[in-house]
Amino acid sequence: MKLIFHFLFILPLLAETSSTEIPDKDIIKNLKATLSSDKTSIELNWKEPDEDGDIIIARSSDIIDSFEKLGISDSLGKYKSEKKSPFNSYKDINLKAGTYYYSIVQVAQIKKKRSKLYANQNFTTIGVVVPARTNLVEKAEVIIETKHLVSEISNLRLRQQDNSIRLTWTPPLEAEYTEPLYTVYRSLNPLNKQGMFDKAEKLVELSHPETTYLDLDLKKSETFYYGVTVSLKSKEYFDLEENQGYKKIYFVYNEEEKFPIKVVEEKKTVGPLKISDLKYERRKDGILLNWKAPENATMNASIYTVYEAEEKMNGKESSLLNGKAKKIGILVHPDTQFLHPINTIPKDLYYGVTVYEKDILEEKNLTENISFVKIDKSKKKKKNLSLAKSPTEAPIPIEPEKVIDSNFDFIYKNFFKKEKYKLSIIKFLALADKTEDKNLKAKCLFFAAISHYSKKEYEKALKILLKDIVQLNYDKERVDFYTKRCLERK
Repeated sequence: MKLIFHFLFILPLLAETSSTEIPDKDIIKNLKATLSSDKTSIELNWKEPDEDGDIIIARSSDIIDSFEKLGISDSLGKYKSEKKSPFNSYKDINLKAGTYYYSIVQVAQIKKKRSKLYANQNFTTIGVVVPARTNLVEKAEVIIETKHLVSEISNLRLRQQDNSIRLTWTPPLEAEYTEPLYTVYRSLNPLNKQGMFDKAEKLVELSHPETTYLDLDLKKSETFYYGVTVSLKSKEYFDLEENQGYKKIYFVYNEEEKFPIKVVEEKKTVGPLKISDLKYERRKDGILLNWKAPENATMNASIYTVYEAEEKMNGKESSLLNGKAKKIGILVHPDTQFLHPINTIPKDLYYGVTVYEKDILEEKNLTENISFVKIDKSKKKKKNLSLAKSPTEAPIPIEPEKVIDSNFDFIYKNFFKKEKYKLSIIKFLALADKTEDKNLKAKCLFFAAISHYSKKEYEKALKILLKDIVQLNYDKERVDFYTKRCLERK
């Protein structure tokens, strides 16, 4: 009788696993879990579902083959899964010794309580064993991790978006104090030696807190290797370990993407692209550049490139032409503002912005398409030296931020400025709750959010930044900037 029971119990499971066709469009497929070379992490790979939607990754020491087991499993987070930017890999790191099983389901299924589980499709049936570490290995790992946390990035991720590749990474420990410079490289060969970085193409240099880059200059299907280095006090550090300092991606060029671009080119008969009204503002968190987009700019196709140099950017001696201008950022229309997180200006600087169409090379040899501003190190005011504007127009001064309340000033100086963020959160929220002044309330909430942000508590910061009182009654540019950063790091 017991044998018959087991036979009847196993029969439905065999029926589900024997068919490779999964009828449900919201089911992920071919989930595989493998032990990484470091013996402390497990890599997950799968085929994304046919329907877009948020997915949840679950982990357990038992096979997750039922809705009840799914409910008591450890959640590794919620992530977006879209056809345009597929999310189909994950690395579960720093695991203790043991056996692990995984399941991935869409959030919509869980809300409707109709999660369908298919063996070896959206849940694993073979456990991955993480071996016990010896004392010697543990000590060695601590030493390596300490080095990596200060001078090397982590969690480098590459994702194809249409005919572009998006890079994201986690900054080193104490990056907010060391203010590292990130350099992004692209190569057709593995970047496992420093000499390979020298041969690779340097794409961009980004100042902290920028931790993402979109590579648009791709013309055909290739296997690419991307690496990100960290520079501290002008010394560049190279991490030569695969999947940490550099990573491989199989890029597939989509020929169909050409056609909408051709249509865009046909519409560009009104003249060359060029921005206008380029201005800057000195702020506590850096230099904010903003400009007016060209009238013939195209949504998600017109590309803005931001440069920094110590020399002018027009004429025969243009720093853009002689290679002395440094590329510090790339944006896609309709974004028309860029925050460069620079604290001090040691000498006069020029900032320039060019604009060109996606999949059409930027014309660096023509200085007509660049607008630029000069920032004097000794003056703290807005200037507008855009070639598209009249040079006689008076610069717009920046008004210093007024202290609305002496209590706010006390909290700001004694807790926030001294980086006692845990206490500044409590005191800013208490003051916001007590005051009836909506401007002061919004300001207190904003700085409470920035305190959370400084502690890398991005979801808590985002929750505050999205409040109506903050959105409507505090500096919109600052709120939008940190909202965007929280969404990127969430």
